[in-house]
Amino acid sequence: MNFTYAVQFSRRKSIAISISEDGNVVVRSPKGISGITIRAFLKQKELWITKHLLRIHRAASSLREGYSEGSRFLLLGKELRFVIAENGTLRSDQKNLYFPAYDMTNVRSRVEYWYVRQAEKIIIPRVATFTPTIAKPKIIKINRARRQWGSCNNRKKEIHFSWRLVMAPIWVIDYVIVHELAHLIVSSHSPKFWSLVESACPRYQYAKQWLSQHQYRMRLPQ
Repeated sequence: MNFTYAVQFSRRKSIAISISEDGNVVVRSPKGISGITIRAFLKQKELWITKHLLRIHRAASSLREGYSEGSRFLLLGKELRFVIAENGTLRSDQKNLYFPAYDMTNVRSRVEYWYVRQAEKIIIPRVATFTPTIAKPKIIKINRARRQWGSCNNRKKEIHFSWRLVMAPIWVIDYVIVHELAHLIVSSHSPKFWSLVESACPRYQYAKQWLSQHQYRMRLPQ
């Protein structure tokens, strides 16, 4: 195996693998499982792990380009080419994200703010599509969370979404919306919860898979 990994033992009942955005492979294992068993499990998952690490490497290469002409960023699952424009404001069309050449200060914060605005325009109104059949929150907010696509405060009836979610296709956004709305009714990830999610979003498993495969690209260069 051409990758390194760390092992964490706990009271869990099965072996699981997670890969961070930085490419760190972590094996979570029940206590008492031998190193031989863990290595055999990793061998079975080697192709899957290698594919994920390759995606991370490619995403990191793209991020290293920073905000130079031709850099690419996602919006609704499609790539936008970063273009330094001679005039105008920070804006986009179907193919490009234009940044004004006359003021190249605070590029990252301004691009992030642009994404926040897109998330507010797209995600918040989209919630209304599902409220009649699931639940209606009192407050919907867009935040700057890095570790969660969405979150739910059941007590306050609030749902929050990371602005990064607007980088995903609309059908993936729909899944995260449904996921958080379902938590207004069922707080746990029980069979009842997933049944509710599936009733409103039959393709939710594919949406989860898309997020797992593309999460490494859903961020901005520093």
